[in-house]
Amino acid sequence: MAMSKIIRWTKVVVSFLFFGCLFPFYKRIYGTTNVLSIRNTLLKIINEDISVSRFGDGEYRLIINKGLVLQKKNIELSKRLIDVFLNKNEKLMICIVDHTNFKNKKFEIMVHHVRCYVQMYKMYKHLLLKGYKYGDANITRFYMDMKNKSEVKGLFDLWKQVWQNREIVIFEGEKTRFGIGNDLLDNVKSIERVLCPASQAFDFYDQILEQARQLSKNKLLFFSLGATATLAASDLTNEGYRVIDIGHLDIEYEWFISNASNSIKIDIKQISEVSDGTLVTDPIDDLYYSQIIAKIGI
Repeated sequence: MAMSKIIRWTKVVVSFLFFGCLFPFYKRIYGTTNVLSIRNTLLKIINEDISVSRFGDGEYRLIINKGLVLQKKNIELSKRLIDVFLNKNEKLMICIVDHTNFKNKKFEIMVHHVRCYVQMYKMYKHLLLKGYKYGDANITRFYMDMKNKSEVKGLFDLWKQVWQNREIVIFEGEKTRFGIGNDLLDNVKSIERVLCPASQAFDFYDQILEQARQLSKNKLLFFSLGATATLAASDLTNEGYRVIDIGHLDIEYEWFISNASNSIKIDIKQISEVSDGTLVTDPIDDLYYSQIIAKIGI
């Protein structure tokens, strides 16, 4: 364990020395983007009742047709993600990662941002709309990456306002189990779930959309399906639905209520980025199983 830590931190320091030297030159050439703070992003979502599509590092890789562990590269998906980037629907907020904002970030995360900016920003900068105020894609990841966690509870409280007394439908991976075993969704009016493949969900995209189209537009739709969520939020918003690309939020909440200092396994919830995180047990919760209204591709 000690040796693996030494190796990991050696890589972090080497990355910092290499990409840290390049960063100021790249920033001078390519500049920065107008990205709202996490708090202001959430306030905009609440006050304007808008949908959310998020672009993280994985979506950027898919745009340039590189694959991920849970989503293989796909030319059609790459083209469609570019369409989302350019969607000007006022009821949809595009959220991106601000790789130049290191405020309150752990050193390792700061290094990650510097590396991503140097390696990827120039590849999607031409897609960014001048004058558009982007939301922060890290609205679903604001606990584990932060040094000072004093604002975390307040941010989760803002999230809870998004779904206060709403009927929600969650499109999620088969073992995601968003909100199960904690009180994150205790203030909703009702919950329904559509279970989808934990990986390669885009292969079933048409079926997922068709299932969503059977739902009332008064319901708030959550998508926790990686890049497929980014795309679905855009397409369904164009059809009059309100959709939140909810991502990793429930896992961050689990770590928050556990006061975890490192990413830890959650017994009943699949987490691909944690050792043995895909080896999970089934929940003993009749209510969870009663919420499942459909299964797609599983």
